[in-house]
This record gives sequence, structure tokens and C-alpha cells, in this order.
Amino acid sequence: GKGFAIGSAALAALALFAAFTKAVGLESIDLTQSNVVTGMLLGGTLPFLLGALTMGAVGRSAQKMVEEVRRQFREITGLLEGEA
Repeated sequence: GKGFAIGSAALAALALFAAFTKAVGLESIDLTQSNVVTGMLLGGTLPFLLGALTMGAVGRSAQKMVEEVRRQFREITGLLEGEA
């Protein structure tokens, strides 16, 4: 279920990170450098920010669609009965 999906995603991310470090020839990552810590923080928060913005946009679009359908049923006579 959900745990398996999370575990496989974490393993895939770890494998991609290992492949990247090998491809660019990194021996180690220095966590005392501020740009490394900043990159890790931004990389960890950006997916959540983008996900939240996307879900908000979908919610607003769905609400506008519901309002438009209600408006059409209200204003177009016979639409609900299939006679319009």
C-alpha cells in the first residue's frame, strides 16, 4: 500500500542521488557550507509548495466550474429536463 510506495520512492531517490554523485565525481558533500544547506532546505520544501499551489488551483477551478453549471441550469429554461 502506501508504505510500499513511500519506501520505493525513497529508495529511487537515494539511487538517483548516488548515481548523480558518481557521475559528477563527488567524493563527499560538505554540510557546513551554507549553499549546500540552503539547497537541501529549498529542495525539501519546493515540492510541498508546488503541490499546495497546484491543489489550490484545482480547487478554485472546480468551484468555478460548479458555479457555471449552476448558472446555466438557473438561466437556461428546459436544460434540466433535457428540452433546451
